[in-house]
Amino acid sequence: MDSVWTSQLGFIQALQNLGDWLTPVMLLLTQLGREEFYLLVMPGLLWCIHADLGFRVGLLFLTSTSVNALIKLAFADPRPYWVSADAKALSVEGTFGLPSAHAQNSLVVWGRLAAAVGTRLAWLAALLLTFLISLSRVYLGVHFPTDILAAWLIGGVLLWAFLRWERAGGDWLARQSLSRQASLAFLASVIPPLLSLVTLTIVMTVPLPPDWVRNARAAPDAVFDPYSLNDIWAAGGAFFGLAVGWAWTLRHGGFRADGMPSQRVLRFIVGVVGVMVIRQGLGAIFPRDEMLIAYLLRYLRYALIGLWIGGGAPLVFARLGLTQLSNGLAQPRTSL
Repeated sequence: MDSVWTSQLGFIQALQNLGDWLTPVMLLLTQLGREEFYLLVMPGLLWCIHADLGFRVGLLFLTSTSVNALIKLAFADPRPYWVSADAKALSVEGTFGLPSAHAQNSLVVWGRLAAAVGTRLAWLAALLLTFLISLSRVYLGVHFPTDILAAWLIGGVLLWAFLRWERAGGDWLARQSLSRQASLAFLASVIPPLLSLVTLTIVMTVPLPPDWVRNARAAPDAVFDPYSLNDIWAAGGAFFGLAVGWAWTLRHGGFRADGMPSQRVLRFIVGVVGVMVIRQGLGAIFPRDEMLIAYLLRYLRYALIGLWIGGGAPLVFARLGLTQLSNGLAQPRTSL
């Protein structure tokens, strides 16, 4: 594998040698693929534009994140600047490299939105944005081109499968009881984190090359935590909370994302404040080490974030008169 990685260093160097003027542009593009960005975009879509679509995009993103984190751990491939100092670390990442989460998640999120719009222009914009975000990861020295290609392949399969089965799966889930929906959501949410624990025990039996460790830790603002399971436990918790919160909302008549511009803006502000209070507040209290109890508490923290996005925030919006949410015995809609 060393020859596969070293053969790609020349392409990375060529990109980086195009000029320092590209660095701020690429850093801006890479921000469009980070967790913090999606924590704004997806709830905003659900609360302010199209509720059902926002929920579906959220579940797809969280599924993609879990799959990506699990495959990263299983392959245990390096970042370019871990392999050689010839690839400048213009950004740093602590986890393994293949496949690129930015590239994979960009494809599934923007691809799903393009499918919802249904126009050629929407697909062109989605693919262009995915390409630019992916290119930024190579330019910044945090991914090999093969990491990007693998991410596109995995993301494409996930997007195709979701588009193929989401309606039939949603209709079937809508016919289940709330308790059964919650049970299925919990099972789906804990399988990837539990698999990650098994994978970790296997991967850690093979020591990392000393050069990787030395180069990674020598990078500016170095972050090196390749065995961290934070992402996969966070995605699992958010998946469970979002699914249960949205199922509860549907049982009470659903949520309407329409309304006057002022209502939409206020919903977004109130909702994001709630997300930040849970995320930062509990993050300051809960431990952040790599012990199992820390992972369980991380799962809980993100489950509460998902529950707020899918259930708590819509209820608060209704109580504040910012939207309409039916009470009591309204029949569930045709999608979970």
